[in-house]
Amino acid sequence: SYHPPSNENNKELVNIHEYNFSHSSHCLLNDKNQQLSFINFENKTDANGDSEFTLNFNGNASIPKPITISADCVITDLNYQALQTSTSFIVHPSDYYIGISCDKRFCSIEDTLEFSTIVTSVDGDLIDDVEVSGYLIKEYMVRKTDDLGMSYWDQESSCDTFKVKSSSQQSTKIPIVCDTGGNYTVILTVKDSKNRYNCCSKSIYVRGGRTSLIGISTNKVETKSIELTSDKDEYSVGDKAEVLIQAPFFPATGFLQFVADGIIESRQFRM
Repeated sequence: SYHPPSNENNKELVNIHEYNFSHSSHCLLNDKNQQLSFINFENKTDANGDSEFTLNFNGNASIPKPITISADCVITDLNYQALQTSTSFIVHPSDYYIGISCDKRFCSIEDTLEFSTIVTSVDGDLIDDVEVSGYLIKEYMVRKTDDLGMSYWDQESSCDTFKVKSSSQQSTKIPIVCDTGGNYTVILTVKDSKNRYNCCSKSIYVRGGRTSLIGISTNKVETKSIELTSDKDEYSVGDKAEVLIQAPFFPATGFLQFVADGIIESRQFRM
């Protein structure tokens, strides 16, 4: 992955470290795990002691992400003594990088999420007036009835598209009203003058809807985990912390402990 550096000229406009420039598996582009490629070859130096080779790199249009290329060279003389050196460099997928952030980590139905986006160069300069294509993917559960009149839950998803313009003076705001509970993923794509793409994404959980088969009666015993999501990374004395608990079943009883150089307080709660 690659994160554009924090440019001194942009520090008063945006904090570039708050933005995510990578994408998840949702990124609409076939991001499969690919094995590393290795090329071995031999060459001889010319009369000046130089040896050159050319790497024709066409990139990978299906995975717009930076790729690090490493080269190792071993030189052996007539006495079979060897010297080795190496170098590496990054091949950027595009002249542009796009970043995304959100004012919340989770929210409830009827809340408004405010996403922010910036478009930068590989050096971290904010780029003005670049068209950004956006996708909003919602994943949620709906109750359905089969031909026998039996009720069941089924997972559905929807995808809405939108477009915004980047700014060199501030981040571009993307407000989204949460009309149903579930997982919301925003994917942003951008392309440079040579039609080379880059993208980023961010997912937010919206409370108030069923997002899996949690709590549905079943005869199978499955091992599942509990997911905890805090509303911030750091807190100060006196702050109020809000933690979202996503349990694999309900109703349930939880046990909470406050630990700091030992157990300070213990609480029991119901879900």
